[in-house]
Amino acid sequence: MSGILLTCSSRKIHIVNWLKCSLKKIKSQKKLFLADSNSEAISKCFTKYFWVMPTLQQSNFNKILKFLLKKNIQIIFPSSDFELLFWAKYRDILRKKKIFVMISDFKTVKICLDKYLFYNFLVQNKIKTIPTSLKIDTIISKKYVVKSRFGYGSKNCFLNLSYKEAKTFSKSIKNSVFQKFIDGDEVSIDCYISLQGKYKILMRHRKSINLGESEHIVFFKDKRIYLTIEKLINKLPFYGHIMFQGIISKGVFYVMECNPRIGGASATCYYKDLDSFFEFISENLNIKKNNFKKLKFIKKNNFILHKTITPID
Repeated sequence: MSGILLTCSSRKIHIVNWLKCSLKKIKSQKKLFLADSNSEAISKCFTKYFWVMPTLQQSNFNKILKFLLKKNIQIIFPSSDFELLFWAKYRDILRKKKIFVMISDFKTVKICLDKYLFYNFLVQNKIKTIPTSLKIDTIISKKYVVKSRFGYGSKNCFLNLSYKEAKTFSKSIKNSVFQKFIDGDEVSIDCYISLQGKYKILMRHRKSINLGESEHIVFFKDKRIYLTIEKLINKLPFYGHIMFQGIISKGVFYVMECNPRIGGASATCYYKDLDSFFEFISENLNIKKNNFKKLKFIKKNNFILHKTITPID
């Protein structure tokens, strides 16, 4: 029996449950492996097959490959920014061995994980974004944002700072970047992009945020944002699940960041017919879309850990 692997599973039970629902659609049985470098990760309680994964670095690749082949792992779903460059680097090697990783190519991932490179990419392609610089004096603004250039999540992100405060906070962040502070409504855009370049786009408001993840979500539609994201995903060879973050301020939409992976609140997409796990498994294992089990709709509070989910009517 072949296996499906979710890496850096940590305490992402909402993502684990989403993946379980996706696997139930498929008639052929697949073992669900969860992996984390922490042997005490809470996710180990949610599968029979838990792997204490070695550090994702070049020197461990052969060890990792040996495990994947031994356990007949066919599909890998990365779930943390920290691991994306590793999987992107070895994606094509693994594909030749019939192991498919839901990840874009190395160059694309590198641009997305570097906030300054991503900003320059947006500017070059005339996509509206927020002024970002390695030097605060090149940005004219009353208030500033300071964040890590290569940071993950919102741990090293400080908002609405004065010039003096921004200079002070930047000293505590390695490789900091400065941005103009723009007040507005934060939005997230989840996308699934297939091997053939077909895509689905889903937009949601992040009404309440805790530790960088959405707790109160409202789905919405906006043609202007849709066209912006459509333009963006045609400028880079994205593949799999991609999540963009932006802000709407005074009627203008600005793209801020890109996470080329499943996001924490992306599991809510399951309720709006964007099942990236199932889409990826289907196209890589040649499973016909009409050859899957019908699932009963499960209660939201049994599926998602977020306090409130308010889908659009």
